[in-house]
Amino acid sequence: MATKRKEGAASTEPRKTYDVVAQLRFDGEDYADGETVDLTESEAKPLLGHTVKPLKPDQSSEG
Repeated sequence: MATKRKEGAASTEPRKTYDVVAQLRFDGEDYADGETVDLTESEAKPLLGHTVKPLKPDQSSEG
């Protein structure tokens, strides 16, 4: 599973990793179904359910 991380984000809100479940264009980056993206809760809220879903505790973006 691919993970893209946006460096230098201006927000001080903590970021969490979400699964991308539908094609997403966020902050100038394209994310395909099956990738992961790091978002703040505020960024994720309007996307939850149809575009992203919370990463399950047993999933890892490493490896």
